[in-house]
Amino acid sequence: MDLNTYFKTVETLTDFSERTGFCISSLSFWKNGKRPIPLKNMPILEVETNGLVTRKEMCHDKWHIHWPELAEKEKQVA
Repeated sequence: MDLNTYFKTVETLTDFSERTGFCISSLSFWKNGKRPIPLKNMPILEVETNGLVTRKEMCHDKWHIHWPELAEKEKQVA
């Protein structure tokens, strides 16, 4: 699930912002793809969305470079 879908179906942007402290404008830019999500925020977003929005989904093509432990887990499952 991407951030846009998360905010449409699970939790409002405002509620998420109030709960996590992320700025509404940043969240809005990220969910609409107007600005990239900073790498440092991806693990936090993954946790705060209860894993519904994953780092792999937020960082489509380079997730395995930034989080090699995820690539290793994927190899173990396969």
